[in-house]
Amino acid sequence: MSEWNPAKQLPSSFFNVAKTVYANDEHWVKESETQLQVLFSAEHSFFNGKNITWLDIVDESTRLAGFYNPDQLIDGKKVAYFGYWETLNCFDTNKDVFDRFESWSKQCGAEVIYGPINFNTFGLYRLRLTGHQHGYFPGEPYNPEYYPKLMNQLGYDVSKRFYSWFGLQKGKVECAAPMMEPALKKLEEQGVIFCRLTPEYWLDNLPEIFQNVDEIFKDNFAYSGISFDAFEKGFGRSFASRFCPKSSVLAVGPDNKIAGFFVAFPDYSPLIKQSSAQKVSAAELNCNEHFKFLKSPLALGKSGGVSPAFRKSGLFSVMSYLMMQWIQDNYTYGAATLVRADNPSARVGKMFFSQPGDWSHEYALFTKDL
Repeated sequence: MSEWNPAKQLPSSFFNVAKTVYANDEHWVKESETQLQVLFSAEHSFFNGKNITWLDIVDESTRLAGFYNPDQLIDGKKVAYFGYWETLNCFDTNKDVFDRFESWSKQCGAEVIYGPINFNTFGLYRLRLTGHQHGYFPGEPYNPEYYPKLMNQLGYDVSKRFYSWFGLQKGKVECAAPMMEPALKKLEEQGVIFCRLTPEYWLDNLPEIFQNVDEIFKDNFAYSGISFDAFEKGFGRSFASRFCPKSSVLAVGPDNKIAGFFVAFPDYSPLIKQSSAQKVSAAELNCNEHFKFLKSPLALGKSGGVSPAFRKSGLFSVMSYLMMQWIQDNYTYGAATLVRADNPSARVGKMFFSQPGDWSHEYALFTKDL
């Protein structure tokens, strides 16, 4: 147990913990060891070089990382995050590990802990609470069912809840049309242009999209900005190659600037999970190459938002409606994913996925005062 030296390589025991925990889980997607080595290295920092990282690994049965950024405040208090938590179901081991992490956090100056958050909210965060039998899509929180109970035993409470909603796409557009068509027409009359968001547009306009992302999400809970270099590495060419160019939505305002976007991804989990016969590496996924191998494909409304000037205009609802229109020819299922329970967009997800046979997943972010 110690502060992490980014000049070092993550030990094999770090990865072996996850392999042990998920050894018999058909849904698990193997971690990219190469990608994680980069994330923990001196060459890459989601905190613009200001983060302090802590790491503890016990007998290849439990691992925990800690992150502290002196500039990160939540509700005016200095915070530490825990992340990359994987463990067998043993309270005593976790009590020891979390005690050490909390002691380190106090020494750094943290007053409150949140987690799991891997580096920051640009990375994977939250725990899965329900729907484990459905597996998970890339980028969705997933963990054994006993994790939330361990959190409670360790003195952590739920801070925020999040949801994903899923269902057959058939019939969804027809149900929403009476409400959404007038809203769509109104925005078009105001000069908003809607079109497909393509990988080419994404890459050609990455600096503007980076600025747009910061404007959209800067007021979100626990948000901290990253550098353009980090954004380009995490959300550049490999990101663009994975999303669906036929159903992702771009909205451009009358000033020819981005008003909003909504990125749709195919759910690639059938191709990359541990039990898959395809054996496709998650790092190599490409929509043009791999979509054809998906049976009964699921479209994930996963990443997007609206510029501040267009909030309360109904733009997000309209983009969701267009996405549901555009997935009809290519997808069997649709989903609105990873929405905070108190976010206005939660209403949109519930609107589209409230029919018999639809289902949902629930997640939580946990917290503890020091």
